[in-house]
Amino acid sequence: MKKFVRLMVWVALLGVLATGLFANSGALAANEAVPLRIMTDWWVATIPSPDWPEWKAVEKRLGIKLQMEFNMNFSIERLSTMIASGNIPDATLINLQTTPAGYDWINQGAFQPVEKSLRKYAPHLWKALAPGAIQLGSVNGVLYGVPRPRATARECFAIRKDWLDKLKLPVPKTMDDLEKVLKAFVTRDPDGNGRNDTFGFGGENFNTFMVPFFAVGNPYQFAYDSKGQVQYNGISPDAKEGLATLQRWYKEGLIDPDMPTQPGLYSAKVAAAKTGVITPWLDQLRPSEFNPVPQNWQQMRANDPKAQWVMVPILSSSRHKTPKHYQNAGTSSHFFVSSRLRDGKKLEKLFQWWDFWASKAGYEFGSWGLKGLDYEVDAKGNKSLTEEGKKRIYALQCFRQTHLWEAQMQIAADKPENNAIMAKMLKDLSKQSVPYPFIDVAARSKAYVNHWPELFRMQQEAYTQIIIGLKPVDSFDAFARQWRQAGGDELLREMNGIYKK
Repeated sequence: MKKFVRLMVWVALLGVLATGLFANSGALAANEAVPLRIMTDWWVATIPSPDWPEWKAVEKRLGIKLQMEFNMNFSIERLSTMIASGNIPDATLINLQTTPAGYDWINQGAFQPVEKSLRKYAPHLWKALAPGAIQLGSVNGVLYGVPRPRATARECFAIRKDWLDKLKLPVPKTMDDLEKVLKAFVTRDPDGNGRNDTFGFGGENFNTFMVPFFAVGNPYQFAYDSKGQVQYNGISPDAKEGLATLQRWYKEGLIDPDMPTQPGLYSAKVAAAKTGVITPWLDQLRPSEFNPVPQNWQQMRANDPKAQWVMVPILSSSRHKTPKHYQNAGTSSHFFVSSRLRDGKKLEKLFQWWDFWASKAGYEFGSWGLKGLDYEVDAKGNKSLTEEGKKRIYALQCFRQTHLWEAQMQIAADKPENNAIMAKMLKDLSKQSVPYPFIDVAARSKAYVNHWPELFRMQQEAYTQIIIGLKPVDSFDAFARQWRQAGGDELLREMNGIYKK
């Protein structure tokens, strides 16, 4: 009987859908649903299903029949096989910064230009795109990629505020302050369980944790020196100094011992609420129970409901009183439209799909889902997520790949005061950052495409060995020479020709 009642509730929800769920966001599409095949990435356990009412609601709203394919962690092997076979979806999500072969696929004719369709069918999305996102997705001035918008600055420190309060410590303002906090988190039992089982500093990977630490920019990015020459942050004196500090911290037990060598354990330790300082993306941390982030964060809140985090922008150091770093591109990846897709109706529907999520209607639906299933409304008209909604809303992020980033940070389902905190952090981080002039290096430099994977691997290996003490800090000089000899010098010469000031 319960199963029958539950089935009737879901049928009723779909009935509501058919009678005007989206009445305020435009007329329903034509009766004949247009099929769309879209490949995207995915990063959490829960994947939405075509039988979800939310899935059917979006299909009904846009007049489409949606086929979603999920390429976990941007598998290059899967993308390469797909391109070689010619079995290319209508739209495919590719991270050009980690898969520079995407530019080769563009030049081979696998994908078609998109600016005309973006302007015509996706005006909300077009207006929201950062210049760097457009530049990164272009070849010879022609835009091929539909950007998935992200903030241009979102790396920060996150510190357990409840631990700071318990130990009567102020929020750190400098790297020296941070070191004192780390020592206290490791030695003074901040969670009060009487055991020495807390970690000071932890991170998921070098890319995220190095940016706020170095205070001069991502060590995996390029920069102009005082003479206007392109140099590489990863082999600079600042990088060596930063590694020396990290090695000392590692020896003193201030860094999670598994972090440099087993980053996969990071999620479990965050879930266990045992790490005091992390370097997440800004959107991974909200001060409320509504937290649209992967399951490890939700588990952390369950394991320690009192856990509170304070977000801190990049800290100053003795060498760098005013921290500055380059901005991100304003996108983490792009959707590419198959050159074989020539049906005008399908093209229109595809771009309307992306534009919907960048519109107010799409934002509201992505934040709340369906009334009665994902949220309820009280007598005063206030919405609140149901327990089911809290589980499902984040799974809908695979739909919301083209949401307006600033709107995403101001989540409708959260409290106004929490949204204000996020807005302030975005503003503070933006003040510390400047546009990255080498956004499109993979599109313009053959040396980058040829050498970057090996140069990146060399750097990861050298950094790890130095941090954990397998090699002395001075071995950094040998690594820098090897980096140059392995194609780094060729890359810098080519970049100085391309980006000469």
